[in-house]
Amino acid sequence: MKNIKLHFFFVLLISLSSCTYVYYPTYPVVPDTKEKGFGIQGTLGFTKAQLSAWYALDSNFYFTGMVNGALSSLRSDTTKIGNDAYHAISTTFGLGYKKKLSPKLEFQIQGGGGASRGYFHTDLFSKDINLVLLDVDVQSYRAYLQPSFGLLNKHSTIYFIPRFSYENFNHVEQRVNKNFQQGMSMVSQNFLFGEGYILGRFFTKAVNIDLYFGLSGNLTKSNRGNSGDAFVVQPVTFGFGLSKTFY
Repeated sequence: MKNIKLHFFFVLLISLSSCTYVYYPTYPVVPDTKEKGFGIQGTLGFTKAQLSAWYALDSNFYFTGMVNGALSSLRSDTTKIGNDAYHAISTTFGLGYKKKLSPKLEFQIQGGGGASRGYFHTDLFSKDINLVLLDVDVQSYRAYLQPSFGLLNKHSTIYFIPRFSYENFNHVEQRVNKNFQQGMSMVSQNFLFGEGYILGRFFTKAVNIDLYFGLSGNLTKSNRGNSGDAFVVQPVTFGFGLSKTFY
C-alpha cells in the first residue's frame, strides 16, 4: 500500500509539470495584520512561484498585490529533440476587509483584478474542433472574489479560502511553427473558475511559514461545446512560502 501511495504521488507531480494549462491558479494573498503596517511573502510550488505584498490601513482594511510566474515543459513538435518551455505570468491587485469574529475565528473578504500573459500548447482557442494542439500566445484579464475563514491559535492560523476567478482571454494568436506555417483562426474565451485552498500559517520569531494546498476547476464550458477542452486549468496547487509583517 505504501508503494502504491508513493507511485500515485510521483505520477501526480509528473502530470502537474508535464502539461501546459491556460489558467494557472495563483496563491491566495492573506495578510497577517493587526494594525497599520505592511507585509511581504514569497511562495514556491512545483511549477510556479509568487511574490506578494500587502499594506494595511488599519486593523480592518488593506490592499494586496502579487506577481505569479508558472513554467511547464512539453514536446509539442515530434520533429524536435528537446521540449518547449511554456509559461504564464499574472499580476493582480486587491482590496480587502478583515474582522475578528471571536478570539478563535477571523473573517476576511477580498476582491480585485489583474492581467495575464501566456504561451501555451492547446486546442482550446481554435475554431476548428478537429484541429490538433497548437502553440498560442494569449493575453487575458481577470477578476476575483475571495472570502476566507481563519482558525486562530497562539502559534498558528489555519485558513479555509474559497475563491471565484473570472478570466477573459481577450487576445489570442497562434505562434507559427514547422507544422503550421499559416496562422489559424483563433477565438476568444471566457471562463469562471472555482477554487478552494487551505493555508497553514505557522509563526516564528523571524518569519511566518506558509503551507498551501488547493484544488481548482472550470465552472463554465467553452464555446466549443463538448469537443473536449485541452488542459484548461491546473487542478492541484501546492506551495511553500515565507512571509513577514512590519508594523
